Amino acid sequence: MFKGSLQDLLSNKKVMMKNMESGEQKSVTAVIHYFEKYSLKEIKFMKVQRLMMIGIFILPALLGLLTSCKYDVAEPMWDKPFTSPAAPAITQIDPSPVAKAGANTITIHGQNLVIGSDTTVVYFNNVRAEVKSISSTEIVVYRPNLVMQSGEIKVAPNKALVEAKYTPYNIDQVVEKYGNFLDNLPLAAVVADKSENLYVVESTARTIWKVTPDGQKTSLGTASRAPLDAKIGPDGNIYMTGNNRSIDKFDMQTGKAATWLQLAAGKLPKVCDFDANGNFYAAGTKSDLIIIAPDKTVKYANLYAKDDIQAIKISNGYIYLFVKTATPDANTPALAVFRHSIGSDGQLGAKELVFDWTATPFVDRSVKALTISSDGKIYLATDSKDPILIADPVSNTVDYLYKGILPSNCKQFCWGAGTNIYMISGDTQLSVNWTVYKVDTGIKSGISF
Repeated sequence: MFKGSLQDLLSNKKVMMKNMESGEQKSVTAVIHYFEKYSLKEIKFMKVQRLMMIGIFILPALLGLLTSCKYDVAEPMWDKPFTSPAAPAITQIDPSPVAKAGANTITIHGQNLVIGSDTTVVYFNNVRAEVKSISSTEIVVYRPNLVMQSGEIKVAPNKALVEAKYTPYNIDQVVEKYGNFLDNLPLAAVVADKSENLYVVESTARTIWKVTPDGQKTSLGTASRAPLDAKIGPDGNIYMTGNNRSIDKFDMQTGKAATWLQLAAGKLPKVCDFDANGNFYAAGTKSDLIIIAPDKTVKYANLYAKDDIQAIKISNGYIYLFVKTATPDANTPALAVFRHSIGSDGQLGAKELVFDWTATPFVDRSVKALTISSDGKIYLATDSKDPILIADPVSNTVDYLYKGILPSNCKQFCWGAGTNIYMISGDTQLSVNWTVYKVDTGIKSGISF
């Protein structure tokens, strides 16, 4: 590389060029040409001009950049005026002025019940209710687990500054322990007669208890074996099935239990019911639907020989069956409620699909019993939390009966002559105490006594 002053470069350019590489020669040639073309004063003047041009174009850009930086941060909150969120208001409650038996949900109507995507909580006195659905003008909550007289409903959107309040409001009692079963002894079956007398059979001791409507509890005798189901026959006696060939009868007059009918080998009914003509129906796992006439003539439906019939109930001229099908197909779901019309002689009509249980989120539950309400809904007892489910064949929906209120693990239930369902609750392995509850459904059953 060339080292020296600018004057040396101009005066000794030929000498310097000889001692340089070709690339260096090109660079130096360009510099020398530049200085030969312009005088030093001209070069200095041009530098000043260029600096002025840079200032003209660059400085405004820099100023714009610097002044725009203040918009890269959020505007200070103290620069904004406060806007109060809309106040919630309750205009109507359904049902009103009291949630009587049968009201599974309570609907709150109003304005600004929810603000944006924020949460809203609902209280009945100091009990928080579970929200089923919500919008800015309507909230549906499950009936809360309390009895309330002249109580207060509060709706509190999280972003609101005030609560919406409604008072007075009443909630009736719908469930209570019944029959004074306080010894935590396993219970097997329960059945009611047309006078609302309740009969409960213990599992271990097999004691049969009678509880009258006024609460009087007496021991009637002992069953031959622990049953899985029991029904009152046309003669007023108790008939029991227990996954055994023997169908037993407990005579109310003598207080004795004995075999009423011995079925063929392999026929082990678990569940049973009577129709209005005195025909007895029994079913179980791979035992088909068994039809026994009043004279004890036995015949089979020949429709469920490989299936597991887990519950049956007769209502308004039909027999309803909850069936786990061995070979499901497009027309026969794996779990479903079917029904048949029944003639006076027990003759069955065509098999009808009433409710596809496989389309519900409750397929893993064990169904213990079913019954029918007077409006055609199907009540199912299950061995789970929130144990009684209501299937509506019209809307094809399933909901809970009194979600969060009923005790868990319903082993068996029956509908009385009025609006009450009597349910056995208990599970020894899960440490759920065995007892009987009376549940007011607010509606009568669809069965006849």
